[in-house]
Amino acid sequence: MRVIELAASFDAQLSSLAPFLFYVILALILFAETGILLGFFLPGDSILFSAGLVVASHKSLNISLLCLVIFIAAFMGDQVGYVLGRTIGRPYLEKNPSPRIARMMGSAERFYHHSGWWAVVAARFFPWVRSFVPPIAGVAKMNYYRFLSANAVGA
Repeated sequence: MRVIELAASFDAQLSSLAPFLFYVILALILFAETGILLGFFLPGDSILFSAGLVVASHKSLNISLLCLVIFIAAFMGDQVGYVLGRTIGRPYLEKNPSPRIARMMGSAERFYHHSGWWAVVAARFFPWVRSFVPPIAGVAKMNYYRFLSANAVGA
């Protein structure tokens, strides 16, 4: 009898936590997709579409909160990707120099200096590209404030 009561109370507690867990899990997935280069493996667009369907079908979930969670997770994920590229990627590539890497870094720096803002905004709409643009922008030493503003617009 005690096990049944415990299971019933756990179910009640879990059902009250379900909306919160939905938003947290969604934020973690989106953050991982954009921030730590898992976008190649995570179907972000499908997850967003499914999340919208779930929110539309449950009264305990809010579409405005969903949009805010998506924005924050995508924005913070890109920020982490940029910082990782700037602090880890660039020193790693400079520690292991090769003419090809130097040539590629030079062209990436020129590209991000000239068209980087638009590249960061537009990359948000291309599934696999959006995972790689922030770290490459960090490696290419794109101006942080330009990246920040483009990331806010694109997210």
